[in-house]
Amino acid sequence: MVAQRIVVPGFDEQDAIALALLWYSDPVLQVSPASPLPWVWVVSPEPYWIWEGNARGPILLSADRWERLRWPKRTRVSGRDRGDPRPATVPVLLDSGAFSVIDRCGCWPTTPEQYVAFVRRAISAVGPMVAVATQDWMCEPHMIARTGLSVAEHQRRTVESFLRLRELAPEVPWMPTLQGYTVDDYLRCIEMFIAAGVDLAAEALVGLGSVCRRSSTPELVAVICAVLRAVPGINLHGFGVKGEGTLLSCLDLRSVDSDAWSIRGRGMEAELRAAVGLPAKAPRAELVAAMAAQAGTVDLEALGLFEWMRDADLRSGLQNSLAWAEVWRARQQCRIATAAMQRAAQIAEDTFPGQLRLRW
Repeated sequence: MVAQRIVVPGFDEQDAIALALLWYSDPVLQVSPASPLPWVWVVSPEPYWIWEGNARGPILLSADRWERLRWPKRTRVSGRDRGDPRPATVPVLLDSGAFSVIDRCGCWPTTPEQYVAFVRRAISAVGPMVAVATQDWMCEPHMIARTGLSVAEHQRRTVESFLRLRELAPEVPWMPTLQGYTVDDYLRCIEMFIAAGVDLAAEALVGLGSVCRRSSTPELVAVICAVLRAVPGINLHGFGVKGEGTLLSCLDLRSVDSDAWSIRGRGMEAELRAAVGLPAKAPRAELVAAMAAQAGTVDLEALGLFEWMRDADLRSGLQNSLAWAEVWRARQQCRIATAAMQRAAQIAEDTFPGQLRLRW
């Protein structure tokens, strides 16, 4: 039987991408198990982002930052009272802040019992969370040097943390995390979880750690592929995996998070000031005055960014702006949706060469 050519009248590439992006139009749908696209979590510097009502998608928060801010507490930012913590308006993933803690302390100063108490307070205040990260141990070379332990010992402690936290608080949606550095490391970590009786394929979400600084490398793609082959059906969350340069590998992940929007925002603020001859940390008032004086000679891209910042009425820099974070998220979602449609078209062509085609 010869397959019939598929033609969708008036359906072009932009229509296909728009259709894919419908999954990103609702914060809850964005983290639906039925979503065909990866979930994109914005890493928030402030707890109030999750309950203030302005976020347009899922938010990842660091427990380490909350604790250092002595949260929950009333906070005032730019003269506006953010109020007491209240139920979240978007899906929330609570990160343990492991990277910052281990890098700063060389160990976990917080006991499992203390961490459980904090998580329960947080859930009581803002409501159920999609997932909560454990007190895992990263395996990048500088982290191994920081603790003086081996990769295998970091992995053992990571598995032990998941088991202990689940024992202490079985009602919390703990997320096991695979740690390692090489492909063989991650496969060994998988075996450790299996030996401990953990069915990784049955977990709602499984973290993939020690990859945030390898987003644009072949090593990341190799690790993802190896894990997917070892545990069919696993739902991987790539900690700090940015869409830039790794969109196809992102498609093989269930979800990703990143604070790249903040890093990029800081760089763009510096570039904007440089465009009008100001130092990177020049006050906002000086930037406004310089732009007004040089509007006719400033690069159009820089002028457009300045006008967007003005129209958005930003009270802080781009690196701390939820509005800018959402712009970044939307761009990443568009890139991922485009890559997904391109992959789907390629699979169709490879499966039915010359017979099956989506006419754009």
